[in-house]
Amino acid sequence: MVGLLAVLAVPLAGDRWPEQQAAEAVEGSSTTGPEQAEDTDGDDATSHDAADEDATGDDAAGRDGTGDDAAGGDGTDDGTPSDLPAGGDGTDDDTPSDLPAFAIPPERVPPATAQPPAEPTAAEVMGLADVLAESVAATTLPAAIDPPPATAGDALSQVYTDDCFTGFHVAKPADCVYGAVDAPERTVVLFGDSHAAHWFPPLHDLAVDRDWRLVPYVKASCPSLHMPVVRDGDFYPSCTAWRGYALDRIAQLQPDLVVLSSVRDYEPVDRDGQAIDVPRADFHARGLARMIERLREVAPEVEVAVIGTTPHAVAGGATCLAKAPESIATCASSRDDALAVDLHDAQREVAARSGAVFIDASTWMCHEGTCPAVIGDKLVHNVGSHLAPSFTRWLRPVFEEALLRDLWVPPTLPVVPAR
Repeated sequence: MVGLLAVLAVPLAGDRWPEQQAAEAVEGSSTTGPEQAEDTDGDDATSHDAADEDATGDDAAGRDGTGDDAAGGDGTDDGTPSDLPAGGDGTDDDTPSDLPAFAIPPERVPPATAQPPAEPTAAEVMGLADVLAESVAATTLPAAIDPPPATAGDALSQVYTDDCFTGFHVAKPADCVYGAVDAPERTVVLFGDSHAAHWFPPLHDLAVDRDWRLVPYVKASCPSLHMPVVRDGDFYPSCTAWRGYALDRIAQLQPDLVVLSSVRDYEPVDRDGQAIDVPRADFHARGLARMIERLREVAPEVEVAVIGTTPHAVAGGATCLAKAPESIATCASSRDDALAVDLHDAQREVAARSGAVFIDASTWMCHEGTCPAVIGDKLVHNVGSHLAPSFTRWLRPVFEEALLRDLWVPPTLPVVPAR
């Protein structure tokens, strides 16, 4: 990874949103894990990462005793063969036993054109349905669970450890680039809060394997939704400013794809940070629709992918598993409770109307209405509602297929172990 600004060699420019003018005074930089933020210098660049013939035709004429080929037949008589004994009409019991018994063979049907077998889906290659069913039925914690629940909070992806996750008090995005820096096949931006950041592992692997340039713009508690946000009861100006800076950089990059994801928890507020009486699903849907519009205003050719909200660990996740390793079914969650279905469905509708790709990751995490805390040997959530890096990396085949099937190229479906 090298510094994005150095790659672009273009100074940040363009109009700022009104809120940015106040937020640009915010100094410092912050690198955080999913729950805690520590301020650092956000302007430092970091370096990382140096696909036969019809059987009823002429040959059969007369074989039924009506054609011209029948002995004695002139096309007008009853077609009785002349060599029958007296009294024989071809229909009674006097028919000689050696008379050929002609019959019209069935019409030949051309064989159906053989179709090539359907390619297996990524989920089939992974055996995902079986893994999910077995995980829902499991009662004890796998011996080799990754990561162990007791240390799950220490399992952070590279976007955190490389200081590429922007903290609460910083208005400018971190300057980080991964994958093919100099001559990429595609440029992809990951844009959103910590729920976007937990999809960094599979996107990073895709970038490396497909010669993409991956640029993460991820900030603590700051969604990739065009709407005001409050934090701890107060208006969150650095979030608004950060989004403006990120859009400026996207305008410079002109990426091929922007991947959006955000947590579901933001409450409806006005521009002053005051609560408003609007359903949360509607509030998020409007913010998502407007952000997709803004992206296409600054990058007219960009494709957009929306990762729907993912199930939360409402039963306790890693904390529950650490306390109940012999009864892990008690740590599973109901999909209806864990997902915020109304918001999830609203996101899907906005994506469809906007011509964006919608990725429903809940289908990889739940089985028959239950979302287990462990899938295979992978811990699903490491901290709160955040997905563990090892889990999202394991999901790379289905993630890749969902992301690419409607975009530029067919996905590569690597054979991966199901467990």
